[in-house]
Amino acid sequence: MLADANHKHLISDGPYVFKKGDRWLIRWVEKGEARKKHLSADELINFVSWDSRYFDPACLLSAKKDPDRNHQFDNVSQIAVISDVHGQYDQMLKLLTAHGVVDDRFNWKMGEGHLVILGDVLDRGNQVQQCLWLLFKLEQQAGKAGGRLHFVLGNHEVMILDGDLRYVHKMYEDVAQILRTPYNELFGKHAVLGKWLGTKPALIGINDF
Repeated sequence: MLADANHKHLISDGPYVFKKGDRWLIRWVEKGEARKKHLSADELINFVSWDSRYFDPACLLSAKKDPDRNHQFDNVSQIAVISDVHGQYDQMLKLLTAHGVVDDRFNWKMGEGHLVILGDVLDRGNQVQQCLWLLFKLEQQAGKAGGRLHFVLGNHEVMILDGDLRYVHKMYEDVAQILRTPYNELFGKHAVLGKWLGTKPALIGINDF
């Protein structure tokens, strides 16, 4: 039990963001302790995550309210595709940087190009939140630059949304315990990332692909 307690003391994870009415609930784990804040929109913009490289609260306020209904994209001259990230944030960053998708500050660099995330960002690894929030931010930055980020659902996204947790990393079992919330409920109907994933398609077309 002592070893387990010491292990949990090392965990930092999040944030998990929920929207209820005009208020925002931010929940996270900091060195093994549950933390939360209830914020207005004005307060949210000044919230600083424990790793601000990937979490930008301004993106929460500027995100589109309605899902994109267009799933066919033609005359696209530059396409990058990655899949099966599985919570490996550092490896994902290396790929995105090496191929000119992001700059050295992890902002969109691909202009009018299209980046396709071909599913399975969730499960197995222990940096899932980092991956999701960075992609959430890049999606908006890409749109403003005339490009697109497409998040195509894989089976592991669907599994988590359906409550199938068999491939969740052990750390997230601890996170759920610390936050006293089942892991899949952290992606529930009031969760920003849960609602975002719920709008994503299982299939898109780009040019003839």
